[in-house]
Amino acid sequence: MNILKIKKLIVFTLAVIISVSALTVDAHAITSQEEWDAAYNKYYSAKTPWQDIDGAANDTKVWFSWQGHYWVRAFVSMAKTFKDPKYMDQAVALIDHMFYYTDEMRQSRGEINVSATPYESAPLYLLQNPSVPAPGWRIWVGGTRNEWRNQTLDDGQITHPILRFVELVKSDPVRWEAYLSKADEYLKKCEVIVNLH
Repeated sequence: MNILKIKKLIVFTLAVIISVSALTVDAHAITSQEEWDAAYNKYYSAKTPWQDIDGAANDTKVWFSWQGHYWVRAFVSMAKTFKDPKYMDQAVALIDHMFYYTDEMRQSRGEINVSATPYESAPLYLLQNPSVPAPGWRIWVGGTRNEWRNQTLDDGQITHPILRFVELVKSDPVRWEAYLSKADEYLKKCEVIVNLH
């Protein structure tokens, strides 16, 4: 498969990601970076896809792990394919947004209190230390359960594309030099989250 076909496949895959995010993309396949940018800008000219997703919204909708990670992957794939830093900037904005809403950060701002609303399912350390917030993200499991959880699956879904960002930067540090400090920061944060599980 030649590089042009690979790029078209990546761009088409990204168009599918846009449509999965409750968007309607024109019926024709998107086949270039310009078309993808135009489709993205058409739907997100006023705000980003995640601008209204805060920690409380993520608690119940699990947006960071089940939609946000696709966006990070899309931005990293576009940056890798087209060598365009604007996609890295978008990835950084979303990654920073997600890290802003970890349980640790939210508790430090007084938005949550894990002592008052403890985890029912979490790594043993958190269960044994109920006043300690997770370095990752909690979710609410409703229905018959009605409990807070910090799960390996959700934290893994979120950290995986962040580590793809790190991998891209570290694999070509000359091209992505402006992102080295972010890559180092993200790697440290992801290590803490992963090591807890």
